[in-house]
Amino acid sequence: SYLKNIRREVRNGNMTENNMLYMPNFSGMPSPSTVSSQSEYGVWMRETIMPRMQVVNRAHKNFELYPTLYKTSNLECERVYRELHTDILEHEDVYFNYIFHVNTASVHCERCTGMLGTLCTILRQRGALKDCLDVMKTYTKVIDRYGEQSSLPNVPFPQTQCYKGLRYKYDIIRINAGMQSNDPEMAIPAFRAAVKYEIEMGITDYEKQEWGWVLEFMLGVP
Repeated sequence: SYLKNIRREVRNGNMTENNMLYMPNFSGMPSPSTVSSQSEYGVWMRETIMPRMQVVNRAHKNFELYPTLYKTSNLECERVYRELHTDILEHEDVYFNYIFHVNTASVHCERCTGMLGTLCTILRQRGALKDCLDVMKTYTKVIDRYGEQSSLPNVPFPQTQCYKGLRYKYDIIRINAGMQSNDPEMAIPAFRAAVKYEIEMGITDYEKQEWGWVLEFMLGVP
């Protein structure tokens, strides 16, 4: 089984307990049944999966832990976000066939969505629009896959709400990037989606609205 294979890797010194905690249960993972295939499985894990997971975990540590503990900003963590983006581009088949597989635990897709969105914002605010739009392509693929994972039967309600919230943040980023790059085809659909989300969630407070206030301003109705 998956857990037995992981435990064996730990005993053999090929995986630390820390890595084990953050390894997803991959769909499509080889299922060794002989000594020979078990050996091949171990090599596959070490050479194909574990290096990718180390990149994801390193980026997430900077994304969630460091700003809280050391009062650093996500801007200071840009290097590891760029490393994550580059790694996804270079190993797209591994990420989308295993780590982000539709039937795989969604936590890594969720985390990478947030980190890529943060990188897009950093680049846009700096005025590096070309780099921002390049990252946006990967960001879109990852959040779309998270959407697929969150649309499966029996998905917990908190996950669907998490996806909607991340999609809303994605739309806000696309509005800003579209306006800054004079691309209405990017900005307008994102604007519509963002306003729809605010209406559906009952966000009526001006302090909390991002774009819903525009309707009242333009139409004179709440």
